[in-house]
Amino acid sequence: MEDKKRELFNLAVKLETNICRLYIFYRDHFTEEGSFWAKMAEEESHHASIVELAGEYYDKFPQELIYSNAENLKKVNRDIEEKIKKYAEKPPSRREAYEYAYNLENSAYEFHFQNVVSKKSESREIKRLKELNKDDRDHAERIKKLLERPGTV
Repeated sequence: MEDKKRELFNLAVKLETNICRLYIFYRDHFTEEGSFWAKMAEEESHHASIVELAGEYYDKFPQELIYSNAENLKKVNRDIEEKIKKYAEKPPSRREAYEYAYNLENSAYEFHFQNVVSKKSESREIKRLKELNKDDRDHAERIKKLLERPGTV
């Protein structure tokens, strides 16, 4: 069981890192919204650090904090890596790229992470996680607003 938890934390760190890489691509490719994507990439990098730190104490972490679908994490990681390669060869339209990011932020793992840091809890671990993540929230909503902004896509 301990190996399974460690694998889940490692996959979650990889996912946050891959999302960061995708947003760096967006920052560099969609320069008009570069600062938006730079901030999003920075926050995803921060999420990776939080999950990595949590992983060092995985044996003490409450089960509710751990996203338990390793196959989903592997699939999403592969998908992001393939998208980055595809986009490097043939850059996407803004609409395609931003809708992909929006859907990604609504994926099961990101939804789980958002729920954990949004829920009311007295757990010391969740309170610490919330404090670490206090400014890095609501990515899907922020991307949706960007999509809806006149002239963006």
